[in-house]
Amino acid sequence: MPNRALFENVWPIASFALLGTCFNAVAIGFSLIGIAQIMPFSVQFTTIQLFLFSSLISACDPVAVIAFFEEIHVNAFLYVSVMGEALFNDSVVVMLYQMFSKFLAMGEENLLPVHYAQGVLSLLFIACGGALLGAICGFVAAFITKHSHRADTANPTTVFLFAYISFLLAELFGISSIISTTVYGMVTKQYVKENTEWQTSMSISYFVRVVSQASNAVTYLFLGLVLISIPSHYDVWFIIWTLVFCTIFRIIAVIVQCLYFNRFHYPRYTVIDQFILCFGGLRGAIAYGLALDIPDSVEAKPMFATTCLMVIYFTVFIQGVPMPYIVQWLKIKREHHDSNLMAGFHNICNNYTRSAIEAIIGQKCMHSCCQKYERINAKYMRPALIRDKKRQEFDASRIVRNYSKAAVSNAIAEMKFTDLNKVI
Repeated sequence: MPNRALFENVWPIASFALLGTCFNAVAIGFSLIGIAQIMPFSVQFTTIQLFLFSSLISACDPVAVIAFFEEIHVNAFLYVSVMGEALFNDSVVVMLYQMFSKFLAMGEENLLPVHYAQGVLSLLFIACGGALLGAICGFVAAFITKHSHRADTANPTTVFLFAYISFLLAELFGISSIISTTVYGMVTKQYVKENTEWQTSMSISYFVRVVSQASNAVTYLFLGLVLISIPSHYDVWFIIWTLVFCTIFRIIAVIVQCLYFNRFHYPRYTVIDQFILCFGGLRGAIAYGLALDIPDSVEAKPMFATTCLMVIYFTVFIQGVPMPYIVQWLKIKREHHDSNLMAGFHNICNNYTRSAIEAIIGQKCMHSCCQKYERINAKYMRPALIRDKKRQEFDASRIVRNYSKAAVSNAIAEMKFTDLNKVI
């Protein structure tokens, strides 16, 4: 995921992940409660049990999103919006699930308003704690790789070891392991890559891709096998109403938030972007894993798990499979990976110009904050975490990296159109 594009769109992504997910969980829960009053379902459940289900069914799985969106190469703005929302949405869903699980263990009759307030505050603690832990583990990994550059084989081990440590510590302290691992990856991408040789960086990148593809295959193989290996309870009306409410409230949440951000945020979400965001709410293994984690004392657990599995199949096959053809039919702007040197320079100059305009008019917006962070990064953080990096007020490495990427892309393009037999 491109770090800069993520930071430039951090507020819309955070809103989609936090407000959108909470709205979906609450709206689906209340809607199913209302339907249950009109036409009772085959299994009885309490209000907290239903909110436990509505929280897990709101999880947009990043594995499913990556599997489809990496193949169609949409533009960076749309990609980080869909991918960032799916990634951080999972952490919000897990936090909501843990909160309702505690409410379920306490007993619905023992809940007081103060417990709901504590639950909301715990969400903030879990999220911020996960981000802080991931950043600390990333800084430690970068510092170690800075001083272990002579042992190339040790650097990949350090990267993967601290990724696992950030996950384990987050689970141990009861904070968000998803946010912790994500922030760790963002930190190591910025600092560790410059402490390792390019062969080591490529090895780490390809190993992660291989493990990711293998994990995706195993995950969906498991989701296919559980349909026939685990006891199921089919309530057709409960499945239909869940699908209807998931679709309706997903559309409402996306459209309302896009209308708001289009007034204050640039680039704006077009109608086509909003359609893809609505269509990109794919469910996956996270939701089903949480469904299986529901206590066995809940009578409706088999119905919840079966419904969750049907929603996953519907979103993956009905929404996900046609996605490449829909993107092609709608002529959505694609991401061009062939880096152009002047285009990169213009992009950098554009960012500096915007930050200067914000400083002149006296408003501290996103570009001003990014420039301030880059100055702090160049003066303090990069010299402390990157080998052979001196302290400086201005970091020109972005220009150098842009030149290197453009040079490599141009060389590859030239090789494609060159007859190697004639060269030899």
